[in-house]
Amino acid sequence: MQIVLQFKKTGFLRFLSGIETSNAIVKLLRRANLPMEYSQGFNPQPKVSFLDSAPTGVIDLALFVGVKLREPVPQEFAEFDTETIKRRINDVSLKNLSLERVFVSDIDLNKAATHFEYTLICREKPNLAERLRKHSGKEFVPMEVVEDLQIILKGKLYVVKYKVGRSNLFNPYLVHGVFLAIRRRAFAGGKDLVEVLGESANQLRSDAVGSHNIRRDKA
Repeated sequence: MQIVLQFKKTGFLRFLSGIETSNAIVKLLRRANLPMEYSQGFNPQPKVSFLDSAPTGVIDLALFVGVKLREPVPQEFAEFDTETIKRRINDVSLKNLSLERVFVSDIDLNKAATHFEYTLICREKPNLAERLRKHSGKEFVPMEVVEDLQIILKGKLYVVKYKVGRSNLFNPYLVHGVFLAIRRRAFAGGKDLVEVLGESANQLRSDAVGSHNIRRDKA
């Protein structure tokens, strides 16, 4: 059984690196005593998978984590609904790292997700046609790799909105003038990943009810 968790990372926690964030989440899942499935071998690790981490300093509203649970799920957890699991995890979580949604879904996050949506807040109009260099040394032009680009002037600030494919991800703070960046949503093709996970959860629930009814009718 797998559950998919959607976290929100805000405040000063946005300055945690991707590795620090994943370590913090695994620790809080252990504190919540989730019946996680572990790998085999000398140093067993919980079977937890993460989507691409947001760059350090980015507020992350699309932090998705897949967690494999032991089969069969222990009785004390088997009767828990997703809201109960959500409360249990949030009770032991850090400030500014909150669990927003829980889905029972068998979707492989890293195969399903295709794009992320970002919002940037800038003190001056950004030049997205400027050639930039990633830390890896690879050069790129933001305007050439983003989709659905919008630049809106609100008061004295410029708000930039765009989608970017996972193969073209870049640190938004490389763009001159950006002082706050937010990763808002993840997408699976043309659909919000939250919607896709909800549909998957509903299908699994429907299949489970159907299997139960078939067994009851045969009994």
